[in-house]
Amino acid sequence: MKFKMFDKNGYCNIPEIVRYAKDQGVNYVWLVGGRGTGKTYGALKYAIDNKLHFLFVKRTQDDLNKLKVPQDNPIHDLNNDGYKIAIESMGKNFYFYNGVWDDEKGAYVGEGAAIGVSACATKSSRGRSFVDVDFVIYDEFIPEQSEKRIRGEANTTLNLFETVNRNRHLQGREEPIYLMLANSMSLKNALYEELNLIDIAEYMEERRRSYHVIKERAMMMIHLYDSPISEKKKAGSLYKMTAGTKFYDMSIGNAFSFEQKGNIRRFPLSEFRAVCNVGGLTFMEHKNSPIIYVVDKIIKTKRVYLDTEIELSRFRVENPDYWSRYIFNELYFNKYSTELRFKDIYMN
Repeated sequence: MKFKMFDKNGYCNIPEIVRYAKDQGVNYVWLVGGRGTGKTYGALKYAIDNKLHFLFVKRTQDDLNKLKVPQDNPIHDLNNDGYKIAIESMGKNFYFYNGVWDDEKGAYVGEGAAIGVSACATKSSRGRSFVDVDFVIYDEFIPEQSEKRIRGEANTTLNLFETVNRNRHLQGREEPIYLMLANSMSLKNALYEELNLIDIAEYMEERRRSYHVIKERAMMMIHLYDSPISEKKKAGSLYKMTAGTKFYDMSIGNAFSFEQKGNIRRFPLSEFRAVCNVGGLTFMEHKNSPIIYVVDKIIKTKRVYLDTEIELSRFRVENPDYWSRYIFNELYFNKYSTELRFKDIYMN
């Protein structure tokens, strides 16, 4: 282990994680862990202790609006521990001030610490200058199971990041560190899908790898396995009651337990013949059995469907049997991200 992932109290060690990210020359840190392991608290404390001007990002405007109530804002926990961080609403956004309200001046006295924005409310951030922002915390980028998917979510979020970065590297300036925080709800989330991170996250989960650095993509992925806090939480009444459930596995074990995976297998491609290409996938038939195998590779074949709305619709009309066979567990995929792409083609 090249950095100490947990502090002396067992919580997520944000200062060490940020130090290691900088040492490795990466800017995007994807930090996924069980509930209550210190991700958000630690990130906010680090930013405020180091007097950083930071962006605090929530996924939707509704998520952001909830934080305008001081008791619902994670900064409230820091204030309970002796900090004096004030919250001021400003239109759709809000601001953190490392100070207190002065009645005589009618303003907050102290340093402006952060701006709170929504990743998916583009109008509230479009055209703004974040030139002074040197740290970004995206809190809960993986939505709860009950939350709806948002069309264009990944691109909207990445456009926000582009607004923040705004050609800094061309000017010889440091780009911010982005802490992407989430509970391990689901591998199927907008940013993982858009950035092709599902396979990496699944690889880490299968091998219980706590971190994985990808320097060429300026990013690092961290899974908080073996959290001392999660271990202590097992003694709580909620986790005694929920032992053996998906909620328990996600909250305590940091497992992506809400996935519904089909038949994931690795077959020798030489045993199959390619039938058609669609949406970056190749559908293949076994030469000596009725097995259908779907892989995320383009293998030359005569039937090709382009990745357009009309072509995908034509594929669904001409090949309804693939979906039926999937429902009856008769389709195989080379990996989970392939299955997710298959489901997107038929369900969207």
